[in-house]
Amino acid sequence: NMSEFEASLLDIDLEDSDRHLTLTDGSTWFVNPRDLSTVEDGAPSAVIVVDCCEDGSFFPYKLTNKDGDTSVLAMKTS
Repeated sequence: NMSEFEASLLDIDLEDSDRHLTLTDGSTWFVNPRDLSTVEDGAPSAVIVVDCCEDGSFFPYKLTNKDGDTSVLAMKTS
């Protein structure tokens, strides 16, 4: 299991089919489509806490916005 870490939100790309978030550590994340409305509310530079929640799940990571106290499920793409 990957330990929890924090990074800031660098970019949200919701324009194309592979909707994803980019964090300031360079990682990119494909967000569960049902969580996209939550993502759209995320402010740039928001602090995101990443932790692993569901082993074997298609979206095994939980990304939590510390400012708004909202979270989405995602898979790491890079």
